[in-house]
Amino acid sequence: MNMWPFCASVPWFWSLLPLLLGFLTGWWIWARMSGSASASTDLAYAAPTVPAAPVVPAPDPVAVKAPDPEPVAFKAPDPEPVTAPEPVAAKAPAPAPAPDVSSGSGIGGIAAAAAGGAGLLAIGIPAAVGAADDLLLIKGIGPKLNGVLNGLGITRFDQIANWTAGDVDKVDDHLGQFKDRIGREEWIPQAKLLAAGNMPEWERIYGTVKKVAAGAAGAGAVAMLAIGIPGAVGAADDLLQIKGIGPKLNTLLVGLGITRFDQIAAWGAAEIDKVDDHLGTFKNRITRDSWVEQAGLLASGKIAEFEAKFGKLDSENQK
Repeated sequence: MNMWPFCASVPWFWSLLPLLLGFLTGWWIWARMSGSASASTDLAYAAPTVPAAPVVPAPDPVAVKAPDPEPVAFKAPDPEPVTAPEPVAAKAPAPAPAPDVSSGSGIGGIAAAAAGGAGLLAIGIPAAVGAADDLLLIKGIGPKLNGVLNGLGITRFDQIANWTAGDVDKVDDHLGQFKDRIGREEWIPQAKLLAAGNMPEWERIYGTVKKVAAGAAGAGAVAMLAIGIPGAVGAADDLLQIKGIGPKLNTLLVGLGITRFDQIAAWGAAEIDKVDDHLGTFKNRITRDSWVEQAGLLASGKIAEFEAKFGKLDSENQK
């Protein structure tokens, strides 16, 4: 049904229409506000605020101490009984017989007396007893090697003939460049035949006897004649007093028959050259160390002058 003609014909309708609209609008606003408040209350009730749990710090780790180990009793082993050795009476070595100087005149006797005993005690082999033989007769021993042997106190055939393997090793240790000659050249078999005077058998095996200076008194004199310088006359001097001559070089010089200050003091250039040829690693020491001048002062007893120029005696020779 169309209400519009009715409404248009009733004047009070238009008067009530604003009131009705106001009422409807107010009711709608109230309904909206009530719904919002109810929703907020529900939300507030549904999600109450929960306070955050307090942070509790983790406790520090507690160190656990291991129990102390129980001490272990240690028992030392019983010491083995030590039996003291029975004292052994020391037996003094028998003194080496002195060389027979009287039976060998000149340099041979002096060399054996001055160097033989000391050299043998040092290397530990039996000493020679009696006059010196001519070791140059043994094939393989020349003047230089003969001098070395004499310096060690080796002067006789029977001395070499009686050497043991141990004696050979001891001598070999002092022969330097001549090492191993003893066995290689059969010194011991040769010396046995020569000591026994069995010259025919020796010559049959080793050849004709070498021709050496006849009548030479001892090995020292033979060495001197071999190198061509004057021999010493008189008792030996202590050549260690000459600066530059030590025990080893002294032994070599004595083996060559060089035993006196006046002997060295008389050397000229020719004698120095001949001796130098037999000094091996000590070559040129004679001139470099002024042996001739030193020997001249010592031979004449000018000790104060010697010491003023060359130093105190015995200050550097015991090496």
